[in-house]
Amino acid sequence: MFSKTEEPLDADDWLQTIENNLEVAGVEAAEKVLFATHYLSGPARAWWTSARAMNAGQMMTWEDFKLKFSKYHVPQGLIKKMRDEFRELKQGRMSVVEYRDRFLTLSRYAPDETDTNEKRKERFRTDCTTRCKRYLSPQLPQQPRRTPKPGDNNNNNRNPNSHHNNGNNTNTNTGPRTGSNAIPVTPKDKSTINCYECGVVGHYSKECPKKLAKIAAKPCPATAPLRK
Repeated sequence: MFSKTEEPLDADDWLQTIENNLEVAGVEAAEKVLFATHYLSGPARAWWTSARAMNAGQMMTWEDFKLKFSKYHVPQGLIKKMRDEFRELKQGRMSVVEYRDRFLTLSRYAPDETDTNEKRKERFRTDCTTRCKRYLSPQLPQQPRRTPKPGDNNNNNRNPNSHHNNGNNTNTNTGPRTGSNAIPVTPKDKSTINCYECGVVGHYSKECPKKLAKIAAKPCPATAPLRK
């Protein structure tokens, strides 16, 4: 039931709703005005009584009814205002859903700019933020790179001809590696270590200079003669 316009879009929304209901109900075109006006009350009913009288008692077509209804309840000034708002619509701080709903509502007042899917999509994407575009065109997350383990480079950099070296492919070099494959050795922090031997900070008891000096000063034990 429609009585009067509380909000600017109430009349237009009611007209679209009643037209959809008439189509679903299978109402013939010649009877649409009769059925639609049955749902008018209050000021809207008074308008219809006046409009019908001005039509000199002739039956009004559905297209004429929609035109007169919109002209009275949805004035052209309001339509122009809605069209201008649509043309300047930006997402701003609106969420994607809020922006979408507002876009669809206002796009009805600029039919020449949204009469095809391509136009609607282009306009929607143009005025939405980067966040909205990511929502519309989601990108697959990049695969994380595998962190190489120590020794991976050794396997990849092996000499492909090493198995032809007459079977002598055993590497006896146990010294520290150098070059790009060398693993840096981080020195241990001994600033908090106390020596149990001398009590000095900075070294272990096995490395204590005093302990090593005592050991070096001890005479070697005499070797016992062998029994015959």
